[in-house]
This record gives sequence, C-alpha cells and structure tokens, in this order.
Amino acid sequence: MILSLLGVNFALDLAQDCKSPPDDKYTITMPHQGKTFTVPPLPAGGDSYSYAMDNALVAIPKKCVDQHSESITKASDLKNKQECDPQGMKYVRIADLKGIRTGGYDTLKEMASCSAGLVVGFHGSGGPGWGQVQYAAILSGLGYIHVIPDSMAMPESMGLKGKTPLKSADQITTTDYCGGYSSSEGSCGSFNKPYCFSTKLDNIVANSDLYRQYVEGVYQIRKREMDYFVNNVPNDFFSSFTKVFAVGNSEGAMVLSRYYHADFNQHLAGIIIDGWSCEFNYFVSCADNAKICGDSCDKSTPLLNLIGEDDEWFGRVSDSMSNKVAGHDSGYGASTITGNCHKAFSDQGFTNATTVVFGGTGHTPKYWNDNLVRDAVINFIGHDTFDWATGNKCVKTDGVYECPLTGAATCMPGWKINSEEKVICGMAKDEVVEEWKVRKFVLSGGTPVMTMALASAIAVGLFSLGVLMGKRVRGADEEPLASLAAE
Repeated sequence: MILSLLGVNFALDLAQDCKSPPDDKYTITMPHQGKTFTVPPLPAGGDSYSYAMDNALVAIPKKCVDQHSESITKASDLKNKQECDPQGMKYVRIADLKGIRTGGYDTLKEMASCSAGLVVGFHGSGGPGWGQVQYAAILSGLGYIHVIPDSMAMPESMGLKGKTPLKSADQITTTDYCGGYSSSEGSCGSFNKPYCFSTKLDNIVANSDLYRQYVEGVYQIRKREMDYFVNNVPNDFFSSFTKVFAVGNSEGAMVLSRYYHADFNQHLAGIIIDGWSCEFNYFVSCADNAKICGDSCDKSTPLLNLIGEDDEWFGRVSDSMSNKVAGHDSGYGASTITGNCHKAFSDQGFTNATTVVFGGTGHTPKYWNDNLVRDAVINFIGHDTFDWATGNKCVKTDGVYECPLTGAATCMPGWKINSEEKVICGMAKDEVVEEWKVRKFVLSGGTPVMTMALASAIAVGLFSLGVLMGKRVRGADEEPLASLAAE
C-alpha cells in the first residue's frame, strides 16, 4: 500500500505479523469458487506425515541401474530431453526398490558408491511431475540419485489434500519432456479438499488475515513431511553420498527456501530455487517467514535462484499475482516486489549466491529456456567449464544475471518440445573434448541450417566418444500456469 501525506509517498509493507495454522479448525470463504469450507487442524507431526517419504519417487542414474538392476521393479525409463543427452535412467517408487536387506532407502544408500551424489527434490503444487521430474532427468543423467517425497500421497483419511490413488512408476508417462509426468489418478484442485487450493486474487484479498494463515498451513504440511523424511532415513544416509543437493520448483521452491533442519542442511553442497522469489508476497504470511532457511543455515551455503522475468505468480512484472496482492487495499506483501531472490541473498549475508532472471519467460524457466537452465545448473553443481553467462548473452546488472531468450522456446508454444530449439548437448568438465570449444562454435557459426546440423552431428559424436572412452557424458519451474491456479 502507498500512503500519500503532504505530497510525500510512504511505502508500507502490509501485515508484518506472522501467522501460523491454528490448533483448531476454522472456516474460510473462497469467493472465486463460491465456497465456504472448514479447514481442519494439522496433525502435529511424526508418523502422520510418513506417506510422503514412503511413496517417494526416485530417479536412478544408468550406472546404478546397471549395478542394481535386480533391485529395481515397476520402473519406467526416464527419458532425457535430447537423444544425445545421457539416457538409461530409471524412475521408480521407493517401495518398489528391493534389496538384499530391506530395500527402499537402504538400497538407495548402497547406491551411493555408483552415483555422483544425492538430490532431494521438492515438487510443485501439483505433486511429483512437471519441472521437478525434468530436474530428475537432468540430474540423474549427470549421475545423481534424485529423490522426490510425494506430498500428494497424503491419505484421504487426513481430510486435507492428496491425489490418491497413486500410480506405480511403470504407469507414469516419462517420455514427454514438456509433459506433466502425472504420478497419480486422483485430483486436488479448486478446493475439492481444504488444501487443494486455487490461487485467485479475490480469494486472497477477501480476508487476507485468514488467507495468510491458510498459506502457512500449505507450508507446514510440506515442512512436517520433510521433517519426517530427515528423521527417518537410515543412519548416515546423507553422509554416505559424495555430494547432496536440494532443488525445489514453485511451491516446492518456497518450501525448500524456508526449510531448515540441522541434520539436513549441514550436508547440502547447494540449494537450487526455481520459480520462487524468496520475498514477502501472497504465498507467505510475513517478511520473517520468507527468510531463507529461517536465517539459520550457514551463510556460505551455495544458492542458485532461477526465475522468469514474466513469472505470473512471483515475478517483478506489474501484473504478477505478487504485485497485484501487494498493491491491493486489502492485500499484503513487500512494498517493492523484486521478483527474484537476490535481495534476500544479500540482506541475509549469503556469500555464495547466484540469481538468474530469464527474459521473455513465465513460470518456470525450463519451459522457455531449458538450455540456459542446464548450463547454469551444471555449472552450479561443479560439472562444467563452459562460460554459461557469456554463452547465453547474460548481463550481470546490480548483482543479477539478466538473460534474454535468444532462440525458440523449449516447450512453447503448446507445452510440447519445440523442434526449432537449438540442439545442444555438452559434456562434464572432465571429458576428453572440451564443451566450451563445441558450444562456442555451435553458438556462433554459420547459417541456422548448418548450425543445427553441425550441433547435432557434434553432439552425437561426443556422446559416442564418451561411451567408447568409458566416460560419463553430460545430459541435458513451477508447473504451467494452470497448475498452481487450478490444482
């Protein structure tokens, strides 16, 4: 809200008092749907939240697939974006991962020796799917085990949210890189259950105090699921892996950015926040609740924020939901919506943080500029010598990498692979052929037809060389607009 006194404008951050989900039920009205319903209290914690861990989806890299094939049942082949990207990964429910002993997470722990490390994925509002599974394809292609606790596995008996019945992984379509990777048969949207929300301006501002309480319930469910996961994995689970990363997209990025558990955060080699702005907006109840890891984690923790300039929910554009709510007389949020995490990184004193804003890009970046996402992520996790910022024509302005969309969008139009996007396949930094030389030539050379053909030929050649040399070859949100609004 902007107040004008004697011609001077004063910007006020509205509703700074933090909210928590109450210990008792309450009633809330969502006028957009014409629904008034009762929101039950949340279970305090513990075994009530075991479902997310017990039904997690796991992407397994090819090396571990080859060594543990007898343990992997009811799995789908997880296809990477391009044929020249690493392939051969599997996608499986944790309960369908068998083992010499108890299977599940014990078997995952045994896979530490065949993997490059572990990634814990925090999915978006629709459940495991969309951008989080794209990350699973990218990172398992690079040799990482990628675990996604499933918040939508919440049983109907809890009366809060969920999409049961679930699909086993062999029933999930994993061949469409721009698709939904739908992992369940049920539905969760338009408040068919109390926490199956639909983000609409009139719902938020009708009673902003109650709505701020409501969004804290969204966070607390995910937090308590994650607490159960951290507290119940096998002893020394995280320390068994060479590196541990965490990646969140959209709602999952909001949860990951806020989440702190000493037994988890101390092991993290880096945090990737995709499609979230780390600031006080409609999705948190106050400025303090937007702070990264509650301001409790090590300030040297590497952080990477990827977000679209035109993000419909959290972006800096004037018509984003964050700006519309903050500017409404009955709204709340920071007086200035920055639309990215750079200010939070700086204000909290993080010393190893990178913010990338994608021009011409909505929610979230992989659907528009997947090649840039891959470059930034692979550089972040330490597998790349390619100068990703220069190669993608990014300009660092006020501490933020501003990166234009220079070619055809990955999944646009129509949420399907765009055949006009440049085919670029790179390699990890320890490969025989330097990726920088390949990319520099492809990005700068010739006519479009010759460039595309040469890129494909070189990429295929590099992949074959990597196989022959016994080397690992590098592979190549929130969900689409409809997901956060309708699911």
